[in-house]
Amino acid sequence: KDQATIDMLFAGASFQHVVSAARHAVETTRVLGLFDTLKYAARGGRVSKHVIELSGISRAKTLLAFRNGEVVSDGIVRTYQSGLDRLIEFAQEVPDVQDLGIAYSTNPGTAEDLRIRLGSVFPVDRIQVEQMGAAIGAHCGPEAVFIALRHS
Repeated sequence: KDQATIDMLFAGASFQHVVSAARHAVETTRVLGLFDTLKYAARGGRVSKHVIELSGISRAKTLLAFRNGEVVSDGIVRTYQSGLDRLIEFAQEVPDVQDLGIAYSTNPGTAEDLRIRLGSVFPVDRIQVEQMGAAIGAHCGPEAVFIALRHS
């Protein structure tokens, strides 16, 4: 959510101004997700068969990012813990983080641990943690976790 954009809308800002602010929010938001398995994403046709085969053969964990409105591979790690470490590194690489959130599919404990670790990047009490809804969770599978951040 970009609360500033929503507030502008209710405050009577022009349509063009609201659209401009929404575009800016999209341009300054980065998302990276860790998947324990891609079999659920495969069912929805969201991931190429080559990526699914590679991760299935090696039992690797997959990192997917959202770039320019598309889901793209951002790497493969050997263990789930390595994937969580990569999420932390991802957040540390972004300068001037303004907002940070975590979305998890089935494990609130993992999300809470990640929130605490992300305290090195952003104030822990301002990190939003939410469980994915059924529609997104069905494509991500169990143990999936995402971080989303907005920078200036």
